Amino acid sequence: ALDRYAIAYGTVSSVGDLITHPAATALATPTPSGPVEVLAPPAIVDGQRVTMRPVPALGQHDEALRAEFGRSPGP
Repeated sequence: ALDRYAIAYGTVSSVGDLITHPAATALATPTPSGPVEVLAPPAIVDGQRVTMRPVPALGQHDEALRAEFGRSPGP
């Protein structure tokens, strides 16, 4: 019934199945401190898995966020 309406679903029978499920694939994602492994994005668009963008550095967007929300710099 879910296929009929193009609703995403999956089955997991055991913890072992969960660990080996394609959605749990670890991807190396670049960070300013070096790559870290994260879960693969579950979304597939036009038959392709969505790619991960680099993680921002700590504080990288602070000024832009403060400007956007009208906040003054913190301590």
